[in-house]
Amino acid sequence: MMMDPTNFYRNFYVSTGSRWRRRRRGQVDRPWAPGSGMAMGKSFRVLEKEISSAQYSLLIEQRNRDSCLLIESDAIISLSSAEKEAIKRGYSKVLDAYGSLGILQVNVGIDLVSYLVMITGCISLGKIAETEIFRITQTSFLSTRKQHQDDEHVSEVKKLLNSGTFYFSWSGTGEEVDITLCAQRRTKTNVTDNRFFWNKTLHLPFIRYGIPTNTWLQKVMAGSVEIRTVYVGARQGKAVIISRLSCERTGTRYGISSRARFHVRGVNDEGHVANFVETEQAIFMEDCVASYIQTRGSVPLFWEQTGVQVGQHKVRMSRGFECSTPAFDRHIATLKQRYGHQTMVNLLGTSQVGAKESEGMLSHLYVDALQKCPAGQDITHIVFDYHQELKLAGPKSLQKLKEKADPFLKGYGIFYSKGNQVLSEQCGTIRTNCLDCLDRTNCVQTFFGLQVMMKQLEMLDLLEKQQSVASAARTIQNNLLDTSKQEAIDVLLLGKALNSNLADRARTLLEPSVIHLTNNILSELTERYLDYVETKELLIGVGTYNVNGGKHFRSVVYKDVSLTDWLLDNPGLEDVGPKDIYAIGFEEIVDLNASNIMAVSSENARSWADELTKVLSRDTPYVMVTYVQLVGVCLFLFIRPELAPVLRDVAVDSVKTGFGGATGNKGGVAIRCTVYNTSLTFLCAHFAAGQSQVNERNSDYNEITKKIMFPLGSNLKSQDYIIWCGDFNYRIDLDKEEVKELVRNNELQKLFESDQLKIQKDSGSVFQNFNEGDINFAPTYKYDLFSDDYDTSEKCRAPAWTDRVLWHRQLHTEDAPDEWSEGDLLFYGRCELKQSDHRPVLAVLKIPVHKVLEGKRDEHFKQVIKSSGPGDATALIKVPTGKSLYTDALFKNSLLDNLSQYGDVVILRQVENEIKVVFRDSYSALLAIEAGVTVVNGERLEVTATNQHWIELVWDEISLISNNTIPLCNYREVAKGGPAPSRPPPPSPARPPRPIQPVQPQSNGTPTRSANGTPTRTAPPIPSPAHNLKSVSSMSSVDDDYVSAPAPQGPPPPPPGSSSSPSSPPPPAPGPGGAAPPPIPPRTNIPPPLPSRPR
Repeated sequence: MMMDPTNFYRNFYVSTGSRWRRRRRGQVDRPWAPGSGMAMGKSFRVLEKEISSAQYSLLIEQRNRDSCLLIESDAIISLSSAEKEAIKRGYSKVLDAYGSLGILQVNVGIDLVSYLVMITGCISLGKIAETEIFRITQTSFLSTRKQHQDDEHVSEVKKLLNSGTFYFSWSGTGEEVDITLCAQRRTKTNVTDNRFFWNKTLHLPFIRYGIPTNTWLQKVMAGSVEIRTVYVGARQGKAVIISRLSCERTGTRYGISSRARFHVRGVNDEGHVANFVETEQAIFMEDCVASYIQTRGSVPLFWEQTGVQVGQHKVRMSRGFECSTPAFDRHIATLKQRYGHQTMVNLLGTSQVGAKESEGMLSHLYVDALQKCPAGQDITHIVFDYHQELKLAGPKSLQKLKEKADPFLKGYGIFYSKGNQVLSEQCGTIRTNCLDCLDRTNCVQTFFGLQVMMKQLEMLDLLEKQQSVASAARTIQNNLLDTSKQEAIDVLLLGKALNSNLADRARTLLEPSVIHLTNNILSELTERYLDYVETKELLIGVGTYNVNGGKHFRSVVYKDVSLTDWLLDNPGLEDVGPKDIYAIGFEEIVDLNASNIMAVSSENARSWADELTKVLSRDTPYVMVTYVQLVGVCLFLFIRPELAPVLRDVAVDSVKTGFGGATGNKGGVAIRCTVYNTSLTFLCAHFAAGQSQVNERNSDYNEITKKIMFPLGSNLKSQDYIIWCGDFNYRIDLDKEEVKELVRNNELQKLFESDQLKIQKDSGSVFQNFNEGDINFAPTYKYDLFSDDYDTSEKCRAPAWTDRVLWHRQLHTEDAPDEWSEGDLLFYGRCELKQSDHRPVLAVLKIPVHKVLEGKRDEHFKQVIKSSGPGDATALIKVPTGKSLYTDALFKNSLLDNLSQYGDVVILRQVENEIKVVFRDSYSALLAIEAGVTVVNGERLEVTATNQHWIELVWDEISLISNNTIPLCNYREVAKGGPAPSRPPPPSPARPPRPIQPVQPQSNGTPTRSANGTPTRTAPPIPSPAHNLKSVSSMSSVDDDYVSAPAPQGPPPPPPGSSSSPSSPPPPAPGPGGAAPPPIPPRTNIPPPLPSRPR
């Protein structure tokens, strides 16, 4: 009797039967018992010893293992059985655990605090082969310095790990099934996919000290795992769904900031998107595996969602369309390299009017970007307005989607292996997205999965047999990405690279794969930056204009003057060429009334953006990067299009200072970006008004400077250039009539001596070390509207230079290098636009910026690694028989005195005739090792490194952070059409050689390193598609009131048996004999990774 496939599909995707729920609640809680069997239990025990208030240590034991680990003074030391027994009596038990995730390092003020993270609760989900999969339910964080206040710094990370979305695998009999790898990739490699390895940075301290992580630590994946048992007569198999959430693009818009108010969406500069999930549905039956993969991810443009309540989230493009192109192209090319052929299913609404017009705008930009993408010409884009379609036709509308997607569901194939033979491979994936990649995407991915499942059953010979199937995996509802958890994700993934000026500086100059190295390496590399950069020059125009609440370019009176008079044709600009960057700030862009302060509109800002784009592009094209608005303060950033490929790390922030920081009628906004390898931060501010409110203005400046925060904890201290503009409201300490008289007589220098900003700046109260050009123009405030007369109203305010531009270049070394320059001021003046009570001001700067030369940086990187010393900061001293630290106090004290010349010794321990000396830093250990000998009481003792291969351990650290994803399929075999022939699986690729060993690039897509140590990957060719269809729309017209359509509820309808007969053979894979796609677009401003595998 044939099994009803509909019931099977429903069970597989949506059932959570009561029997399974009871099993799933069963907590794995076996007692810690040394010598017990191989079942998973609490096989780890942590003990502590508090020797003094300044010294605290932890001991980690593991069942069936003689050695143990000692953690003291941030060092991790492996102790032999004899050493353990000698010191264990002084320790007391803290807890028992199932495993360890590693050590999390967090910056707390100026301190670096380390936490040992242990798994104290988990649930078994079932087995795949001999590997058992567990969900983490409880963790414990043990501070290695044992201060009670340390717990509060990781409380959110602990909640995150305990949220039920983290998983690990364990096998007591042999090699584990790595759950970060899909079945098809496991035939090509056994190396963990770093995209889905969430606690990799917690492994780094163990690698640094030479501790085998595969023995002492677990690898954790985030997402969802569900396993059900399948019975077919006497045969038993497993039905599995694994959704793997990538950690390449996560975290908050503003890093660790209580003011975070954006959901993480869109793409980053590396081409990685938020909410990227690889979902694998697989059936394991005896020695056969049938597996199918789908992907989901955010729309790969720069955008974000504002608002905090469901239904109020509005889409905002965080970067102009043209500035999104490099990252978009990078994402598409990377997706094809990793997954083969691609079909995009876009479930966003398409209407550009109504309550969700911003969603329609995003959808149309997505279509436009894909049409212009060089790597996207062979990609089919299916536009399916989910809400509108369901409103019109109900669940039957999914059949329309099926008709469009069916050629690709069949053509991309399914991975199928029997024993050691791979009988077919999947050669492409369907990438689905909606706005948040949840409800709509879940429903459609379920629908696609149901179509494919029948073919999987056919491959496993399960369709024709009577069988009973238990409840199977649920639809994935990713609960990891809500705003409350995003800051915790930053801490978990970044650790000490968060809230660190050193790491922020390193991110500007170095590759992401090296940011987690020790601080001494990063410090040395960033201090030597002048040795591996070349200098370029940028022309920057910075303008400020208080527009008194209006859009003056629409005024009838404005018809004879234009913003070009201010920004392009200002007298004095004749000899200045086109600017590379424009930063233009406005104040009072809306009326500062109560309604605007409480709920500001962005209509004026959009109008100014359109007008500025038109004005600036009169002679030379410009594109808007982004803008940021705080009530009346608004800052726009424009660049020339040719700079878009070298622009990255764009971020914005704002700080309210009105009414003690409660309102935004006064405050400042900031835009940060990196051009080449130089960071630029532009700020526009509106300070407190009033002739005598000098202290309030000073407070506004200091408050904004202190509170401005960008992603990853970046602040103003780590930026290369800081450029301020705005209405700072500083007045002139003279009588208004005297001021007017000096202006009439053009005695501006005498007038400037009484300028409040000059006085406060000279006293060091504000703008310390900032530059401002000579003021050779009359005060810009306050005028009668459409007049050259200063204020004649009843208040009759005194004229003042309220509108200013100042800049500063940070010096990141102790001494200024030769030819150091903070930039040249080419122009500083005002323009006679009379529509406001202020006159606009413009400054033009020529500044030097740096571009990294990757070849030179490679050379310096290798030198720094060699000169930095061993990561474990440990030296080994050989002593004659009979000498003992523990019985000869004179010998011990003499040795310590001798070693102190190299640095602070934190641990000294002896094993037989060897003494291991742990210094506080690696460089101290290197000095001792390079000395070769130390003389103690007249005896010469040999000094060596504990690990002669310590340089290789640095590359191990780098490899763990680098991109190491193996392509899902071999494009060349796919290009021939049809499934791959039966063949044994290829051997797992060997680990790439060390960077100092040149190798020849391979053509099979496995990572290699170039002769200079830079990692490379030869991109395999991708065949052209069989379809020329670029974009398939779900309808020719769209009803605008689709907003009221209900969210998807329950499972999709079952596939009709007649239309999806599994007996018909699938069409060949798309595209016989196509051409290779373009390679992943390089980051022109960031050279290829120094020590990392291909990005």
